[in-house]
Amino acid sequence: MSRDFVKKLRLVRSKQVNNQKADDQDDNYGLSLQEGITRLEDENKKLRSELKGAQRESTVFKMLASIIEQQPPFSTFTPYNSIIDRKAKITESAMLVFSDCHADQEILPVRVRGLEEFSFDVACQRAERIVDTTISHLTDNMGKNYRFETLYIAGLGDYVNGEIHCGTEHSKWGNALKNAMGMGELFAMMVTDLSRYFKKIVVCSVSGNHGRRSIKKNYRGAHDNWDYMVMAHAATRLKGLIDEGRVEVFAPDSWSMITTIYGWNFVLNHGDDIKGWNSIPYYGIERKTRRLNAIGSVTGVIPHYYLFGHFHQMSSTQHTTGETIVNGSWSATDEYALEGLGAYSEPYQWLLGVHPTYGLTWRMPIKLRKKDWREAVGKPSRYTITQLEGDPIIGIPK
Repeated sequence: MSRDFVKKLRLVRSKQVNNQKADDQDDNYGLSLQEGITRLEDENKKLRSELKGAQRESTVFKMLASIIEQQPPFSTFTPYNSIIDRKAKITESAMLVFSDCHADQEILPVRVRGLEEFSFDVACQRAERIVDTTISHLTDNMGKNYRFETLYIAGLGDYVNGEIHCGTEHSKWGNALKNAMGMGELFAMMVTDLSRYFKKIVVCSVSGNHGRRSIKKNYRGAHDNWDYMVMAHAATRLKGLIDEGRVEVFAPDSWSMITTIYGWNFVLNHGDDIKGWNSIPYYGIERKTRRLNAIGSVTGVIPHYYLFGHFHQMSSTQHTTGETIVNGSWSATDEYALEGLGAYSEPYQWLLGVHPTYGLTWRMPIKLRKKDWREAVGKPSRYTITQLEGDPIIGIPK
């Protein structure tokens, strides 16, 4: 066999091998291309299904909000006793910070080492204490020298425990819709009580993380949240006061909002997006407020006061252009807070004074539990939800 023949034979075999590889690559390319097309089609179907589901849920929420007004009241309460109005020298507005109620959750003492006992009935008692303390402090204690033009209620979300973390299973009615309606009814009773002492009440509300209806937070779905349903229900119950111009309710389709009082800008946000370090949120708070201040220099709206909830521990710290207020909660602890975080703190809500010239002046923490709080459990409250135990019929408008 000659050398030339061997070379030609090797060259032919090499070409055959290369051609086979090319054919294999073409086959693999065709196969991977088909797989990619199939995968994209599957993802497209999934996204279309999720979009339809989101649109359907949004429609249901809007429909529910529109038909609540048709239902008869299912609550009763005895109004707070009147207090004589006095002349005053100083004009201010007051702000009640309202958040982290989790009013529908059931906390048994045996599960939290006897540190707390909480239910919707207890929440009604603590709502009564908030209203009574607000009225007595602003009229009895400060009424001699102060006149409060407007009461602002800064709602920071988590009014109900929601569906995450099996919240509905361990709640008052075991039903997310009933829980939201019950809390909306309670909030409406509180505002009705307060309206007897303030010519104008402005409610500003953002949603919290517990009320969300998606597994992960949907940043375009602030209204797809049970906190929004709470405010929608309350607004329908307060329609008479709203029509008279005595009450205003703002619940924007946004996770944050700014309200301005006497030229002072207040930023409302639940605070669940703030990242903690070593379980300490204050580094995250400082970082977020600093960045939002920088954005304010672009928009021309400089934030003076930040209002956050979520952390269940009240605090007040300074920042470059004002102050950061973190609100407390309605319960001292729960199973997750105690066992998972080792967290416990007395339940408080902030009551603040806003002066036209000086901004925030005085700050009063409202303590929601008496010293003998265990004895108060089981006692009646003047706020009572009387109809949600059964299955109320909600008529669908034609």
